Amino acid sequence: MHTKQGAPSFERIYFLGAGFSAGAHYPVGKRLVSELIEYLEGKPERVKKELSGFRNSLRASADGRQFCQETLKLISTVLQRYFLSNIHNTKDIDVTEFFSVSHALAKNLFLFGNPYSSTRRAKPTSSHRVHSRIFLSELYDLLAAAVLHYFVDISKKASRLPQDIKAILKNVSCRCDAIVSFNWDEEVDRHFTEDRNWNVAYTLGSWQARKGILILKPHGSIGWYDVVRGIGNKNTFFIAEGDKRLSQYERRILSFYEIERPVTIESEKSMKKEMYFCPPVITPPTFAKSFEYAEQNWIWQDIMEVCSNAKQFVFLGYSLPHDDYLTRAAIRNALRNNPRHRLRCLVVDKDHTDKMLHVNYASIFKGALDPEINYLYWQFGSKRKDPADLIKGQLDKALLKRSI
Repeated sequence: MHTKQGAPSFERIYFLGAGFSAGAHYPVGKRLVSELIEYLEGKPERVKKELSGFRNSLRASADGRQFCQETLKLISTVLQRYFLSNIHNTKDIDVTEFFSVSHALAKNLFLFGNPYSSTRRAKPTSSHRVHSRIFLSELYDLLAAAVLHYFVDISKKASRLPQDIKAILKNVSCRCDAIVSFNWDEEVDRHFTEDRNWNVAYTLGSWQARKGILILKPHGSIGWYDVVRGIGNKNTFFIAEGDKRLSQYERRILSFYEIERPVTIESEKSMKKEMYFCPPVITPPTFAKSFEYAEQNWIWQDIMEVCSNAKQFVFLGYSLPHDDYLTRAAIRNALRNNPRHRLRCLVVDKDHTDKMLHVNYASIFKGALDPEINYLYWQFGSKRKDPADLIKGQLDKALLKRSI
């Protein structure tokens, strides 16, 4: 759908948060630190119960076990020094704070004054990096790589999305709808490419060139890599492919069509070897987010643009946290540009007793959301298909009730 001026205009924007991915067996934010530690130790209890026969492929090789050992050492050091805790006591560790500290260690080691302040990296002695000494500056990259391996193992075992999530996605139109996903996994991407045979475009410029479904992922994805990482996987493509706003020299984020681990470019012609230490391009859930790539800057601008013309907002498992300032600004921009009586908003979340959820949305929409009309309570991950019809029916009457 397009405006008279030719600029793209999407009627409806779906926002996907952690609660949506939790329905597909991925860890929600509060559990991420503890579950990563369990995974690195070889005992991810929660996912083993949910996915029968779950296999931890990371610890299946010597290189993978070395990766786990190094990462656990760094996590333990950070927890002891900056959280007065240890790897066996993480239930009270705030994921945002932990990732913020880890990211700061990578960018501003001088702030911490620790003995591992050198940013010098040991020279690799084989196709995999081997260290005689590890550095705190490497922790965030190792955490990103650990997330990648954990999520790939979940994806390979889960194989298919739950029925309720598939039913919701079935109602998505590539002409009228756009998706803003804050999740790192690629289950939704795979649904559209494999189940519906659609192109997935990750920037607005790419969507205009290639069509298909627009999925804006401002926090990155486990399948995105910096071109300088030496990725050797087949069928790679730039996520901003066809986007004329970026020159060929600016495009740096690569992806590939399958959900898989990266392999070294040197081993592509022989036996493939997984790059255990290769981090994907994912933005940490931190207070002050930083974006290294031109693609990320355009993605945020695209979110602002598609939100400014939208008439319907559907929030699926997304709590609209206070520190997601850019998202909140995008929604406010839409409220400023559109007549209030024509806007529809529906928040779909599992817990009607979550006071913070209502506080977060009230801080943006003021008193315009009605608890009975603009909220729908559903826990994602069910075998039932009816939430798709419930969302569709309730959205028709979910007009904002007054001016903001």
